[in-house]
Amino acid sequence: MWSLGGGDREDSTCNRYEWKAVHYYVIIFNIVLMFGPSHPLSSMNTEEAVQPEELDQYECRSCGYVYEPEKGDGRKIAPETAFTEVPLTWRCPVCGAKPTQFSNIGPKGTASGFKENYGFGLGANTLTGAQKNVLIFSALALGFIFFLSLYGLR
Repeated sequence: MWSLGGGDREDSTCNRYEWKAVHYYVIIFNIVLMFGPSHPLSSMNTEEAVQPEELDQYECRSCGYVYEPEKGDGRKIAPETAFTEVPLTWRCPVCGAKPTQFSNIGPKGTASGFKENYGFGLGANTLTGAQKNVLIFSALALGFIFFLSLYGLR
């Protein structure tokens, strides 16, 4: 009854298992076709998501002006223009310094310092500048409150 080509009992048992295997292969093949290797739910898609490249900010060593690539300079340079693509005729909008007078200060919102040093210390190396400011000044405020509380002792 399960035999594909007829035959005795042993042959029909073997064909029944072969038929089930073929049926499962067809189901798996259809699932792979449905989701495909480019589908986000597919397990075949092993490529990692490509992160957009973060553009580095540059600071003028003469006046402290920070060139932010996301904003441009508001005059000649369009937003999303990397500092390396700025023409050599461009000048600092504040003091008029050449592009060679600017130093790379890294992407906006990242931890300051070298990435190799992030693992050292008590974890403060991975904090951004704003986070470090909050940590330092809140510790100073707590210390000040502690010393004020000593006046309550007699």
